Amino acid sequence: MKVCAYIMLHYGSEYLDAAIKSIEPCVEKIFIIYTRKPSHNHSTDMECPDKDWQLKFIALNSSPKVEWHEYESFAYEGQHRDEIYKLAGGYDICVTVDSDEVWDTDTLKLSIEEASKMDNTHIQIDGFIHFWKSFNHVCRDWFHPVRILNLNGTNKVQGCVRSTIYHFGYAQREDIMRYKLSCHGHKSEFREGWLENTYLNWKDGVNDVHPVSIGLWNPESFDKATLPEILKNHENYNKEEIK
Repeated sequence: MKVCAYIMLHYGSEYLDAAIKSIEPCVEKIFIIYTRKPSHNHSTDMECPDKDWQLKFIALNSSPKVEWHEYESFAYEGQHRDEIYKLAGGYDICVTVDSDEVWDTDTLKLSIEEASKMDNTHIQIDGFIHFWKSFNHVCRDWFHPVRILNLNGTNKVQGCVRSTIYHFGYAQREDIMRYKLSCHGHKSEFREGWLENTYLNWKDGVNDVHPVSIGLWNPESFDKATLPEILKNHENYNKEEIK
């Protein structure tokens, strides 16, 4: 069985190294599909805080398995994601990774094995942990995003496996958060004033913090000592609040 992974990238320097290293033991190749312009259906006049050379340096120094592919733009998110099918010929399984998602390596290994025995082309992950403002609080929900592609599958109905993915999309620096919201795929759905009123001014005990869905995310305390070493060594690990 041949296994690869890919990251569709535009920004995300803060957790990119950890994201790559968390999957490296489980795959033979890691394709980075980088675009200079946002690909999630919204443009922005803001300058991206992460430079192309910076992201490329991080990626190539994270693993010798990284293969960097650079593009000016994609028309929409689906086109950006579908680029992997032009690169992954000869592979059986492809792991989909976002730059702010760090896999638990052991559960990824098991999930790849399980996925390889399924006929589903797209396989969801049950087990996302969404960090909130720091490594000390998390939010949980019932969403199961697709994160494994079975390139030999024929069943278009999505399958699902249990795994653990640590998601840091809402535990990032303020400049990244401001840029993220300016070109986010759900930009038009975000609650008015969410960044200033909820994210930047959040106090422990305040619930209902999801930027779009009402009543979904209620931050709870998390024992960060249970995290893998790759995250215990991260620069944000000991911060009470990531700013």
